[in-house]
Amino acid sequence: MEAVGAGFWELEVATGKVEADARTHELMGLARDGSMTFDSGLDLVDPQQAERVAAASAAALRGENGGRYHMEFRTGGRHGQPVRWVESRAQAFFDAAGKATHLAGVSVDITARKQAESERETLVRQASASEAQLRLVMNALPVLVSFVTADERYGFVNKAYEEWFGITQEQLRGRVVREVIGEAAYERLGPFVRRGLAGETFSFEQYAVPYRLGGSRDMKASFVPQRRADGRVEGYVAMLQDITGLRRLERERDQLMRREAQAHAEAEAARARLARFVESAPAALGTVRGPHHVLELVNPRYQALMGRHRPLLGRPMAEAAPEVVAQGFVQLFDTVYRTGEPFFVEGMAAKLDL
Repeated sequence: MEAVGAGFWELEVATGKVEADARTHELMGLARDGSMTFDSGLDLVDPQQAERVAAASAAALRGENGGRYHMEFRTGGRHGQPVRWVESRAQAFFDAAGKATHLAGVSVDITARKQAESERETLVRQASASEAQLRLVMNALPVLVSFVTADERYGFVNKAYEEWFGITQEQLRGRVVREVIGEAAYERLGPFVRRGLAGETFSFEQYAVPYRLGGSRDMKASFVPQRRADGRVEGYVAMLQDITGLRRLERERDQLMRREAQAHAEAEAARARLARFVESAPAALGTVRGPHHVLELVNPRYQALMGRHRPLLGRPMAEAAPEVVAQGFVQLFDTVYRTGEPFFVEGMAAKLDL
């Protein structure tokens, strides 16, 4: 008993007296030379546990459970005594009439074990809280996050998987990837799954993947392997982003840019044709643009008419030929620009400063 740090004790039922060795006294928080009875010993037990200790002792003395007694309880904490956790086991002995005469047992200090259990429980609670927080964050992400095990099963999936496949997280966990995504999609994605389980970290894109559930999708993915302490791959973390909408917008943008480029090319071609027409016309021709009637095109006959000394192109009419303002020509241009209605005239006189 001494070798394992155990104390021996024996209760005489008739008198309530307890015979105990020095180690038992120490575990109970008594002086080595102090006497002890069942009731005084019970007073040394934590008040929150004393009632259960008394009930277990009474049950053993009634012969329940073969007369065996087993309890764990706290002692000490009085008069500067250290608080200890004690495990006590005993066996009741009975006379010929079946009446209990003695309860003999041993007690050991389990304080270290209880502290370790308490620390472990604290760590478990902390880990559970951290896991709950992690799940909350994962479920809030707009991308699909999963852990795929070495046997190609979903060990974890976040909330986004429910929206993608229309199946709850609980229904997805533990299911084989191939079964969930379907044969056609697995034929495309299976090689990437095997690369992830081989321990490779990589990213990739696949377009028009024919998923069994959720339809055809464009997707972008990153795989990160998870290894055990010995280096073996136990699975990989996958992050998938549905880029179907993004790709559609990109295609629409590209189509719009092509249409704009085509329209610009057609406008330039039309402008070039107009320029050739104006240049070769047998009469004086010119074009203006905007509310200020900026001269854009003039042929040689128009330049000669206005005076070869005048710089015309790129200048408003009122600036290129200021003398025509007072003659009402600019006002006439204003009316045509504002109303969009053509104006035709023959033989209208104009005085130019040549």
